[in-house]
Amino acid sequence: MPNAIIQLVGLVSAFCGLVTLSFLMIIYVTVKRLGGSVERRHLAVIGGVALLFFIGAITLNVIGSTI
Repeated sequence: MPNAIIQLVGLVSAFCGLVTLSFLMIIYVTVKRLGGSVERRHLAVIGGVALLFFIGAITLNVIGSTI
């Protein structure tokens, strides 16, 4: 049973990563369409958060499948 819970948390983390990545793309396209600019540090922070979610999802799924 703990395996399924760990894998479920990993799946939720992957969905959070996808939502964060989608948010980044929406913000970038909207700002560019309106003629503005997005700073690289903002892109890096949001991209880093998405990457952490994906790494967490992979780690939790591997842990959940080996226990």
